This record gives sequence, structure tokens and C-alpha cells, in this order.
Amino acid sequence: MEKQNIEIVDMERMLDFRDSRSDVYYDGCLISTRDSREADGGAVTELLKYPYRINAFCLVLCIRGEFRITSNLNNYTITENTLWINKPNDIISAAFGDDCRVVLVIMSDHFLRKLHIDGNRLTPMFLGVRNTACFRIGDEEMEAMLDIVDKARNEMRNPAETPFYDDIVQRCIELAVYKMCSIVSTHVNYIPEEKQGGKSRNDEYFRKFMHLLGENYRKERSVGFYASQLFITPKYLTTVIRQVSGKSAADWIDEYVVLEAKNLLKYSTMSIQEVAYALNFSNQSFFGKYFKHHTGMSPSTYKMQR
Repeated sequence: MEKQNIEIVDMERMLDFRDSRSDVYYDGCLISTRDSREADGGAVTELLKYPYRINAFCLVLCIRGEFRITSNLNNYTITENTLWINKPNDIISAAFGDDCRVVLVIMSDHFLRKLHIDGNRLTPMFLGVRNTACFRIGDEEMEAMLDIVDKARNEMRNPAETPFYDDIVQRCIELAVYKMCSIVSTHVNYIPEEKQGGKSRNDEYFRKFMHLLGENYRKERSVGFYASQLFITPKYLTTVIRQVSGKSAADWIDEYVVLEAKNLLKYSTMSIQEVAYALNFSNQSFFGKYFKHHTGMSPSTYKMQR
């Protein structure tokens, strides 16, 4: 792989691989069907041949066949009736089988922010999806998801001047997202509850913290930084994050940094010193001690394992 760093694939890049015959696009949301039996199936295969950082939320429904995917160093085999979820900034690569058919719903962060989705109620879902991104679902669940996605696809094909076009399309995608959450909740043992008072506020702090963390973990490892951005004390932030997620704010920060370090050491051609600087460590020695403390091995030992 002739890449110094891990390349980021955004929505604009994904649109380069769009099939005008079957794919539909609306303001940051792409619905695509790919079949390895068909000639255009190779485009996505080529795109995902090497590890890329996908800067979008991707919902993948495997209708037929099998493909293998590596996401954030975890290996999955995706088979028929499997739902797979890619979160923004996940690093993935995939190898598709000869008889694979998948439906993809790809949404940019810009598009997701426009949807009327209650982030507080869905906060616990984040934890389940972060731990596992692959869910085997039943025939009825798959049919229901495909039916909703097909409805969204059909509405997106209508002329943009159609009355209430934006509202209809956005509500269709919202329905798909909520249906996905309903299905996933049965796999992560999460039953939505009505939030009250402080609990809802804690979930909001957690959601904002995770958003800030996703944007800043390469440069900021201090709990104090994130607390200041949320206008609360570091002690209070640590308490809130532990109550919601079972882990402290510092644990989450370390998890993000270590995973990024592993990805860069494994997939990029950056030297250990370059990785250290990319993650805002003052020097290679400090980075090495940090990495070994959290993984039990030195960066050089980990790098040689690949």
C-alpha cells in the first residue's frame, strides 16, 4: 500500500463510484446496491481493497453471499441476513465474494445533523454498536429494513420540486435509522426508557463528549480540555461519563488514542516517530511508554507483528 497515512474517504469520493442506474443520492445520503455478479460490482471492491477511514455513517445489509471486512482491527465475516454498521472515522477494508449482494445506506455527518433523531434516547445504542458492529438478523427484520430503504430510495427518485420532497425523504431515512436501532437493541440488550431530569442531561453530556473526543483525540488527551469545552469540572465529567458508559472519560480518551496508534502502525507507512507526532506526543520515547502501558508491548514490537 503506497500511502503515507490512512486515506480518508468522504461522501464526495464515494459519489465517484455511484452507479447512476441504481444508486440514489440526496444532500449527503447515498443509497446504493452492489452485486458482485454485475460488472459495476468491482468499483466498491476496489475502493475497499486497502484500509480507508470512512468519514460517514454506513448501514450495510447483506442480502446474499458473503464478504469479509476488517473494521478498526476487528475481523468480521458478513453473510446473508447480516446487518453491519460503520461509524464515522472507522478504518475498514473489505474483500467481497463472487456471489455477494449488499444494500448500503451511507450518511454524512452533515446529513445526520439535519434529521429529527433523539440523540439522548439513542446514547446507549452507541455503546453497543461500538463494541460490535455486526448483527445477524431474522428474515422478517431484513425484509422490514429493505422495505423501508426501498421506500426511501423511491422517494429520493422523485423530482426535487415535488411538494414536501425534503420532509418526505428525511422522514423516510429517519424511519430507517430508528428501525435499525430497534433491531440492534434486541442484540445489545437495550430497552429504550423515557429519560428524566439528570439522567437525560448526563446522556447529553456523554453524547457531546464523544463528539468532541472524535474530533480532538489526536491532539488532546486531557480530561480537563473536554471538561472545559462542556463548561463543567473534570471531576464531574468523569463521574457523568462513568455513570452513563461504565468507563471514565480518561478510559475513553485512551481507547481512542491507542486504537488510532494501532491503526497507523499497522496500516500506514509512517515511522514510529511520525506516529508519535501525529498523535501529539512530545517525543517518541513518551509515546512508546504510553503505548506499552496500554497494550503491554512496544510500538516497534506491535509494528513488526503485521
